[in-house]
Order: sequence, then C-alpha cells, then structure tokens
Amino acid sequence: MHLLTMRRGFRNIAAMHKQAQRIVDKFGGPRRLAYAAGLEPSRVYRWLYPKDRGGTGGIIPSAAVAQVQQAALVANVDLTPEDWAP
Repeated sequence: MHLLTMRRGFRNIAAMHKQAQRIVDKFGGPRRLAYAAGLEPSRVYRWLYPKDRGGTGGIIPSAAVAQVQQAALVANVDLTPEDWAP
C-alpha cells in the first residue's frame, strides 16, 4: 500500500498509480516536487486526488508540465516518456 494511503487515509491513491504519482515518487514526494517546481504543496497534492474529491485524477495539468520538466532538469530527476503516460 502507498505511504500516503496509510498515513492520511486517501482513497484510491494506491490503485490510481497514474502519471502524477509516478512523477511525484521520482521527486521523493509531493512537498519536494512542489519546492523544486516553485509550486504550492497543496497544488501538487491535488494532482493525487481523484476527480470526485476535487483533484485531477492522477494527471498533472498541462499548465504545470513545463514547471515540472524544468524542475526535473535542475534537480537531476530522470523523467522518461513512460512517466508522462496517463
């Protein structure tokens, strides 16, 4: 089971394992990704929530993709094309 599921009781995060979760994991967590990309942590956490809970359903919004890609370059995080697949 995913660590966030155990700690905070988020539903379906372990099962959702989609684009956002793969990329967040590569950065070492939502707060680390948020810091590296210059985003509010709450915004990154929202990517992990299902749509019925106000999230993006595991997809990084297109408006944030460039920031995440730039953060990956600076932080030396290897993002592959497979990581970006929904």
